[in-house]
Amino acid sequence: MAAAPAPETAGTFAVGPPDVTGDFAFLVVGDPGEGDASRHVLRDSILRAGAAPEVRFMIIASDVIYPTGSMKN
Repeated sequence: MAAAPAPETAGTFAVGPPDVTGDFAFLVVGDPGEGDASRHVLRDSILRAGAAPEVRFMIIASDVIYPTGSMKN
C-alpha cells in the first residue's frame, strides 16, 4: 500500500517562536492574582516550569486591572 501524500501547507497559518524548529512546549498562565500571597505561593513553581529546556515561551492571560483598574486601563 502506498503512503498517503503529505498534506498541503500552502496558505496554512502557523504561529511559533522565531528560530525554533521541531517540537517545543509553552506555558499559559491564567490570571496570576493581585500580587498578594495567592500569587507568591505559585511564583517559584511557575518559574521552575518555565525554565524547563523544552519551554520556549509563556503567555500570561490576565485582566491586569488590580487593584482599582477599570475598563479604560
